[in-house]
Amino acid sequence: MRVLEGGCSVPVGISSNLTGDPSGEKTLQMTCTVTALDGGFQVEQTIEGVVNSGEDAEELGKRLANLLIDHGAGRVLDDVKRDREAKQAKVQATTQ
Repeated sequence: MRVLEGGCSVPVGISSNLTGDPSGEKTLQMTCTVTALDGGFQVEQTIEGVVNSGEDAEELGKRLANLLIDHGAGRVLDDVKRDREAKQAKVQATTQ
């Protein structure tokens, strides 16, 4: 979420599944979707990797976020930023 500048104004959804095998190796699979504000465009990517620590999981999440950005989520994030700035400007104009 940090890489995607996530928060309540960014339409992001994520699903994750952590599995383990008898040897103790844990695999984390994450699927994330970033959707345009108007719902007209959506980017979804899935990534999977072995995780042995919270740091491994965070690194996998960063890789997923960058994969989303590489496949068009940056466009959505730019639109969200412009929308947020426009709303802030409108609030400032009405309070002056």
